[in-house]
Amino acid sequence: MDVALLVNAPIFGVLSARSLFALGAFALAALTISHTRPGRDLVATGSDRQAARIAGVRTGAVVIGVFAVSGFLAATGGALISYGIAAASPAALANTLVPAIA
Repeated sequence: MDVALLVNAPIFGVLSARSLFALGAFALAALTISHTRPGRDLVATGSDRQAARIAGVRTGAVVIGVFAVSGFLAATGGALISYGIAAASPAALANTLVPAIA
């Protein structure tokens, strides 16, 4: 089976699997931040690291966890883009990098 066709194929004629994954990741992050203790710890650490540390939050673990999740999501996004264009070339999206930064 061709993965590029699977990733780009619309589900129910509306959204692709790539779009559904992004929406699912966003919904999971929103629910995690608003309804769990690690989410409250994350908000507290982001607001004021010293105050969070005084309140008993292990801020070092929170920061490391955020970087780990960020790296995983960046790698997953890169893999989905690579599957979508059916190429694993580092120069495939070179023309879109500068407008994305600017």
